Amino acid sequence: EVVNVAGGRRYTLLQLVDQLAAITGTRPEIRYACPRPADVPHSQADIAKARTLLGFESLWDLERGLGQIVRWLRDAL
Repeated sequence: EVVNVAGGRRYTLLQLVDQLAAITGTRPEIRYACPRPADVPHSQADIAKARTLLGFESLWDLERGLGQIVRWLRDAL
């Protein structure tokens, strides 16, 4: 079966940018534009099936997960 494996919380794009800025020590220039027709205004993975079938609970929050990704990318590049 296919299941969503995620943190189970919703984050805005600005929260994601803020977390990445804090981790990398940079501040990107943010440009706002009108939504495009295919843009998804809200998205959150439903992990209920993963909980039921696998007993899954995320052990990492957004900050820790992004930190690991940034460290991996820095080491890989």
